[in-house]
Amino acid sequence: MKIALIYPDYLPGTTPRSKRLGFYSEGIASISAVLKASGHSVRLVHLTAPALRGDIEDALAKWDPHVVGFSTRSSNFKDTVRYAAWIKADPRIRAVLVAGGYHATLDPGGTLAEGVFDFVLGGQADFTFRDFCGALCRGSEYDEIPGLFYRSGGKVRSNLPGRIVDDLDSIPYPDVGVFEVGRLESYALKTAPAILSRGCPFTCSYCCNAAFRAFHGNPKPYLRYRSPENSIGYLKAMLSHFPNAKYVSFLDNILPLKIDWFRRFSYLYSREIGLPYACNARADILTEEAADLLFESGCYRVHFGVESGDPELRKEVLGRGMSNDSIRRAFRLCQERGIAALAYNMVGLPGETLDLAWKTVRFNASLPSARVLAPTFYPYPGSRAYETSLLKGRVVEDPSGQVFLDQPGFTWREARFASLYFRLFVRLCRLAGYLPVPLRDKWLAFLKSLFCFRRKPHGLLIAAAVTLVSLREAVLSAAKSRLGDTYLRLRDRSLRAGRAA
Repeated sequence: MKIALIYPDYLPGTTPRSKRLGFYSEGIASISAVLKASGHSVRLVHLTAPALRGDIEDALAKWDPHVVGFSTRSSNFKDTVRYAAWIKADPRIRAVLVAGGYHATLDPGGTLAEGVFDFVLGGQADFTFRDFCGALCRGSEYDEIPGLFYRSGGKVRSNLPGRIVDDLDSIPYPDVGVFEVGRLESYALKTAPAILSRGCPFTCSYCCNAAFRAFHGNPKPYLRYRSPENSIGYLKAMLSHFPNAKYVSFLDNILPLKIDWFRRFSYLYSREIGLPYACNARADILTEEAADLLFESGCYRVHFGVESGDPELRKEVLGRGMSNDSIRRAFRLCQERGIAALAYNMVGLPGETLDLAWKTVRFNASLPSARVLAPTFYPYPGSRAYETSLLKGRVVEDPSGQVFLDQPGFTWREARFASLYFRLFVRLCRLAGYLPVPLRDKWLAFLKSLFCFRRKPHGLLIAAAVTLVSLREAVLSAAKSRLGDTYLRLRDRSLRAGRAA
């Protein structure tokens, strides 16, 4: 059977024919590996910019696939529906259309209600997709395929719970070759991506992990890792597709969570791989031993989710019960070992105000972070935070297709401004440390008045920042694709400066 996978890999506001590098998807590569191991043929249509009508249909018509699978995201779901409608209307293509991925899993009924998808395959669908294709080949029923949604008799039928793979070592190494690897951003940055685990034990309200766990019947344990030995084999296979790699980027939710596993893995990694790497960790559970293992095994950067500078908002709205002191401690553990730390934040959260957003700015300024990020909060349908968002305000969409939460105490334009100027205000706050105390207080009070003043010309300020960000992204994209080594040297120099801060 011939299966085409369509991966819309871009954000709202991206223009057609944009010359962008793409991002690797472990889910797609894993599904492709399982399908190919069962004798199916797989091709990937990797869209790094919006497609024009005719582009996708012509490519598919030449190959004549039996199944077309779509990877769905909330941020570009409207485009995905449009692509499916184009394919559905083309008489040359007689394929079954299947939706999977985050959006389809969180809202399977709404996805089918669009009227263009024949089935939804939810959750971690490596083996579910294989079983579904097998049923199509045999012409058999779908009642026994877990995680499958479809329409029958005017109703949506669901086969819940979805299937979960307990032993990750049983999953073939991902089919990285289904991608055009040379067009991936990670290849240009000489960085091999890797995911050694699945699942997350935490229930942050804004994240899809809790919904995914419920979709799979709340299994215990939900967090699973490849064995340390299998992980090394996985990395060697991955690096064979990235012969230029100088770094590894672990995309796991939390790499050093199971300390026994990480102790063995870091030992093997140091001896058999030995490349510098970046990873995600959770601040309130990072121990001194884990920090030591990170340093000894070559970790050069750790990403922490700070999200908000207000502990109550972080706990009550986001479901992250960690104190500011525990976050400071994690950053200090990294700083003491020369590991750069990156802080993830969000602005425009349900119940947030400008004053609370300012607390997040001030808190980030107090952290020894190499870099801070603060996108606007995205209310994902199906998440608990989405329901909270509807109680606090209304979900709106700007002309570029980006989605925001609009609240009386924190409008979407104010949130957009706070996001775009967040890093600037963090840097300006850090300047206060070089001023004498009387001037320091006045300087910080002045910055707060600028940040929180509600009668600013937000539209003009947002337009100016978006223009600068677009220019910066264009320059960075060109630097990554054409001047990869120069970009990496500048990035590493910036990280070293951040570690010294």
